[in-house]
Amino acid sequence: FWTVSGFLRHSFYNGWHPVFPWLSFLLFGMWIGRQALTTLSVQRRLAIWGAVVAVLALIPGQLIHDPEVVDLLNTTSIPPGPFYIIAGSGSAAAVIGVILLLQPTLSHLRLTPWLAAPGRQSLTLYVAHILLGMGTLEALGRLDGSLTPAQILWVSLAFCATCLIYARLWSLQFKRGPLEMLMRWITEIGR
Repeated sequence: FWTVSGFLRHSFYNGWHPVFPWLSFLLFGMWIGRQALTTLSVQRRLAIWGAVVAVLALIPGQLIHDPEVVDLLNTTSIPPGPFYIIAGSGSAAAVIGVILLLQPTLSHLRLTPWLAAPGRQSLTLYVAHILLGMGTLEALGRLDGSLTPAQILWVSLAFCATCLIYARLWSLQFKRGPLEMLMRWITEIGR
C-alpha cells in the first residue's frame, strides 16, 4: 500500500472500496433511478430479476474449489470481484423492487416517512456506521472475529434501528442530514 503502484492498485482495483468496482454500483444505481419506478412492471422486474441474479451469482463460488479460480468466482468483498458486484447489484435491485411493491402498504401504515428519512441522510449514516458503529466495536475489542453470526446480526439490527430513529427525529427539524448539509454548503461555495 505504501508504494505508488500499491496505492494506485488499492485505490482503484483491490482495496477496501476501490474506485472501479464501486463505480459499477454507482452507475447501476443511476440506471435504476432512471427507470419508471412507479410502474408495477418495473417494480416486479427489479424484485424478481434482482433476486434471480443475486442467487445465480452465488452458485459458481460454491461449485468450483480450484484455488487459482475461486477468488474470481466468490462473492467476498475484498477484493471485490465480478460475482460480488453482480450479487450486490442483484440483491440491491431486489430490495428496491420489493420496497416499491410494498410502498402502498408502507404508506398506509405510515411507515414511509420513517424509511425515507435514512435515505435522505445516507452519507451521514454511512460515516456514522464507520465511526460510531465500527469505532464502538473496535473500542470494545470486538472486531477481532470473536462475534458470532447471531451477535453480528443483533448488533447490526440495533444499529439500524438507532439510525432509523435518529434519522426520523433529525428530519423533523432539518431537510437534510448534517453531512448532506455540509456537502451542499461546500458545493455551493465552488459556484
